[in-house]
Amino acid sequence: MSEEENDVEDKSEEDNWVVGSHKPARLDFTADQGLNTELPDNPSFLDHFYLLFPENLFEEMARQMNEYVRETIASLREGDHLPQNS
Repeated sequence: MSEEENDVEDKSEEDNWVVGSHKPARLDFTADQGLNTELPDNPSFLDHFYLLFPENLFEEMARQMNEYVRETIASLREGDHLPQNS
């Protein structure tokens, strides 16, 4: 291994280590433990899925995507990269 390669390796190792002692701050959790939502007595996979990904998330994603496509198509038409509507 060349001296230059050793220097690069030494620098990358140095970047991954903290010099001196580092004591992380203690985090005190005071909230109630467990789920803070209601689920049916026998929850399905979808019940759990929608806790993480609510239905309105997908509606917002579709709205944002459609807006982006409209803006992109308009921009391409202005630059004569797409034909105008007939």
